[in-house]
Amino acid sequence: MEAYNIAIMREYASGGALIGKKLAEDIGLNFYDKEAIQIVAKQNGLSAEYVESIGQRRGFFFYDTYGFTGDLPMPEQIFIAESNAIKELAKTGSSVFVGRNAGYVLRDDENIINIFIHAPIEWRIALAREKYNLKDVSDIRDYIEKQDKSRRYYNRFFTNQKWGKPQDYNLTIDSSIGIEASTEVIREYVEKFLKTKDGSFVA
Repeated sequence: MEAYNIAIMREYASGGALIGKKLAEDIGLNFYDKEAIQIVAKQNGLSAEYVESIGQRRGFFFYDTYGFTGDLPMPEQIFIAESNAIKELAKTGSSVFVGRNAGYVLRDDENIINIFIHAPIEWRIALAREKYNLKDVSDIRDYIEKQDKSRRYYNRFFTNQKWGKPQDYNLTIDSSIGIEASTEVIREYVEKFLKTKDGSFVA
């Protein structure tokens, strides 16, 4: 079987990164979460936090500083740089990518598996309280909704797709069944997917 990649898009606090990491560990794949951001930051003398924050905004421009041309708005240039980084990382072998529109970036890859993870808001609030460092956030529900809005906008702007639309993914899953169970469901789907790629008919 040729190398393949799994791209995970997710609602905020749905456990997408946790599931992606466990999936990669269970199957034995490379795992990339914010590595593309870190690569772009390192190449251009910027902090990863700065690149991540600017990558979600529009309307500003890079000038020749840090090697950017200034011909495009700053977020567009960062998206292009991140996309190039993702494509290079994908060449290292079968991998799991979380976020950064990796599925869209790798859309020409015949062996790309696109997954969208979502969950009820109350479950996500509970997970955020348990797993995320949100001590300074007074209203977690509002914070989650704003993060979702940002991701929805980011996805629509750069891909012209509707964030979370089932037809754009191989699999969508409600992660409120649990991190372990969600990982198991995805792993089983991946196994079936790979069998079809090997020419086996699965009914």
